[in-house]
Amino acid sequence: HVLVHSPESMAECFDQWGRPLRDLWRDAVFDAPDALENIRLAGTPAEQGRLVLSILAREHHGPLDIAIGVPDDDIIPFVAAEMRAAGLLTYDPDGKPVAEHPLCALVEHYCGLIDDGSYASVAALLRQPDVLEYLRHALGLRTHEVLTELDEFQNLHLPANVRTMRGRLAGDSDFGALSAALGRLQADAVDSRSEPVAGLRDFLRTVFTHRQLAPNSQTDADFAAVAQLVTDALDHTEDSCVPSLDLAPSELRSLIVDHLRSLRYDVVRQGTTVDLEGWLELHWNDAPLLVVTGMNEGKVPESLASDPFLPNSLRRTLGLRSDEDRYARDLYLMRAMVESRRSGGRTCFICGKTGASGDPLKPSRLLFACHDADLPTRARTLFGTPES
Repeated sequence: HVLVHSPESMAECFDQWGRPLRDLWRDAVFDAPDALENIRLAGTPAEQGRLVLSILAREHHGPLDIAIGVPDDDIIPFVAAEMRAAGLLTYDPDGKPVAEHPLCALVEHYCGLIDDGSYASVAALLRQPDVLEYLRHALGLRTHEVLTELDEFQNLHLPANVRTMRGRLAGDSDFGALSAALGRLQADAVDSRSEPVAGLRDFLRTVFTHRQLAPNSQTDADFAAVAQLVTDALDHTEDSCVPSLDLAPSELRSLIVDHLRSLRYDVVRQGTTVDLEGWLELHWNDAPLLVVTGMNEGKVPESLASDPFLPNSLRRTLGLRSDEDRYARDLYLMRAMVESRRSGGRTCFICGKTGASGDPLKPSRLLFACHDADLPTRARTLFGTPES
């Protein structure tokens, strides 16, 4: 049996597997109740987060009666920050990017020190909290002393790389802490130039020798999760076909960093939280209040990557999923979200004017799937000036 979340009168709009038929949904419309209040325009991602919070404040719903959609991953940190400031905890079921964790940054800066030896790589590595803690335990160097000398040395000499730094530091007693720190890091890293995987593993083992993990600390739990992913990546690199590719050591280190940056790690849910869900998960959430952020073209509907050998026209001919299929599916999902709450809830869609990097965004074309009489007002709203 195939169950379709739709009234019986719309049965012809779906195929035998319950998939929306693109030809019948191409010109379909959805009637958004109280569109001026439920289809909103915000400026930046931070303003989207504040608008979400203002909508929640007016509705007076508890955490279990709230659903928040974030089709655009770039919006998640801003929504989470605004909610946290208001005392509401959020949870991202998709986890957090490993690229945002300090351990990934440590691996990246270590590789930079080995491969390019630039001053920027050295400075970034010396400013890593875990590296500073290691230097404190290993050499008795105080963090404030190391960072002060690093800044003063840069202002005085404007070094370009490690070699010029070592030359200037030789015999200069004014930068004793910096010289000791740089010497220790180079000594720990110099043996790993030709053995990228073993060298990185040994370096991390050395840096974290003195670190103790607390069982009830969320920070330490995140560290343990990312550390396991790093360990798995290094083990997989050694056991897979990668060694047979005869990559240069710098290329292998770059491959490891790129792989780590693509991963995500799970975060333990703590207390009563509001989930920040992706577009496809929202269909299954029955909370009476639904607020969907990031309703912008390219995110909803998500566009398939352009392929010169497999364009959308050929995809349709071959029966493969095309942009038109995505549009039909997402318009159906949008309509289902609205109709599920028409009599006992509210569905609100927020469109952004600019992205996290300040680039202009276009409203999702789903928001223009309205009656002709409503189109001018809808266009003025979504292409107008943000409320803030």
